[in-house]
Amino acid sequence: MAPQVVAPQVVAPQVVAPQVVAPQVVAPQVVAPQVAAPQVVARQVAAPQAVAPPDESKFQSWLDSVVAESQQTGSAPASPGKAEPARAVWQVPPTAPRPEPARLPARPARPAEPASAESVPPGGPAAAPDLEEIELPAPPPRSTRRVRPLRPVPPLDQDSGPSRWKGIWPVAAVIAVLFGAGWYLGAPRSGESDRPLLKRALRAVGLGGARFDVVVTSQPSGAWISADGKELARRTPATIELPTGTHQVVLSLPDLGRASFTVSGESGSESKLDAPLDGSLTVRSSASTVPIAVSVDGTDRGYAPLTVNDLAPGPHQVEFSGPGMAPWGQTIEVRVREELQLVARPFDSPQTGLIEVRGTVSGDQGTEEIKGDPVWVDGVRRGVTPVTLELPSGPHSVRVEHHGEVPPVQVIDLPGGNQRFATFQFGTGIDYPRLHLLTTPDPTGGDQASVVTAALEGVAASQVREMWLHARTPQGVWRRYPMTMLGSPSGAVGTVVFPGALLDGTGRAPYYTSAMVASGDEYFTELANAGDRPGPRSGAPPRPGP
Repeated sequence: MAPQVVAPQVVAPQVVAPQVVAPQVVAPQVVAPQVAAPQVVARQVAAPQAVAPPDESKFQSWLDSVVAESQQTGSAPASPGKAEPARAVWQVPPTAPRPEPARLPARPARPAEPASAESVPPGGPAAAPDLEEIELPAPPPRSTRRVRPLRPVPPLDQDSGPSRWKGIWPVAAVIAVLFGAGWYLGAPRSGESDRPLLKRALRAVGLGGARFDVVVTSQPSGAWISADGKELARRTPATIELPTGTHQVVLSLPDLGRASFTVSGESGSESKLDAPLDGSLTVRSSASTVPIAVSVDGTDRGYAPLTVNDLAPGPHQVEFSGPGMAPWGQTIEVRVREELQLVARPFDSPQTGLIEVRGTVSGDQGTEEIKGDPVWVDGVRRGVTPVTLELPSGPHSVRVEHHGEVPPVQVIDLPGGNQRFATFQFGTGIDYPRLHLLTTPDPTGGDQASVVTAALEGVAASQVREMWLHARTPQGVWRRYPMTMLGSPSGAVGTVVFPGALLDGTGRAPYYTSAMVASGDEYFTELANAGDRPGPRSGAPPRPGP
């Protein structure tokens, strides 16, 4: 009885072994609940190897129940005499222990589809395992910490070239800027002024080019600097920057000449150029038996022959004197590094000269000579145009007016025995600058210093180069004294203390002032005497003449 039960009943389940898969077909019913919790499904799909196969003991018990059920259904007994087949055993590979499965409530099963005759195994369909409870792997514990969502990572097969260049662009831009700055700063341009902090920093790291500094000074200062033919718009003293090598640096003074010097240097070095621009004067006497005393700008220099080496470029007053003769002198102009020679010739020259004064006016018919305009000489009215006057040798101021138009005052240094011409042009429409006295020396002031002040109107103070006081000594020699220049809203103002030693026994001394502008034009006030009151603007006569 026992062999009949086991033998045939075991074979039948073996034939329908695929029925073991049938319960697995229902596995999608387990996946369906995972739709509501995609996090659990995602983890199960991502790590299928973590799910352990069904337990062998449970599967064997279920198989036994299937066999017992088939016996109860009255299946045909097995043929006698056949040996009982061996029980099928599932071989399950060893797996790592898994966490305690979670139990989910079962969902209603789908309606079973009618099975075809071929799909029904002999002995009827086998009962499926209980689906009321399905064992699933327990989901990993969820963290309560909020996690920032990650950016999507592009697939590895996509071209990541642009993203790679995106990080390189800033570095490439910095390198390009530094290279361009180094090229600009290191270009072979001659003579450049002091560099800002950025350039010095670039030079410190080797990007400023091979250059060196030149500290340029001159005697006197204020000379314009140029290097290799390029004007630098800088005056001495100054520090300039040049490419390494040998260069020509030129220092110049307007209308007074220039001097060239050679400088050289290596990268990062500093050279110094102290350029003497002074000229020299050599004085000789035509009469070796007569001692001739020489003074320059009021300073005694000794007796001729002599050489003066420290004369700044510009005009200078040279005076001569000797025993038994009236002193005489002349004005010279020394140029940059010029060696000027002068011969002192003592002789009895005429004491007077001639000055011819004329006036012209510009109109539609051209330039015409005018007549009848008043003429002032040394602040005194001396006639009308045209007029010729015999005057003592020396400087004289001349002024002419025409219908209220007053051109600049002219000062003429009249040598004895010679004739000079003073011509005034009217109708040009030019508004000339005007130099006039603000204060005059007062010989009645006792021990108090007497100050002379002159103002030049109609020109910017920065355009005024120099202002001078010219005065005659009791010996008849004219000397000049530099005035201190000050700025004013209308122009420039010059002031100087009048030397009291120039006053004669009556407390009088002829004087006038002058101002030179950057263009080379020179303006004068009329000659006056110490103690005289100035007239109304620019050499108006202090007192009427005949």
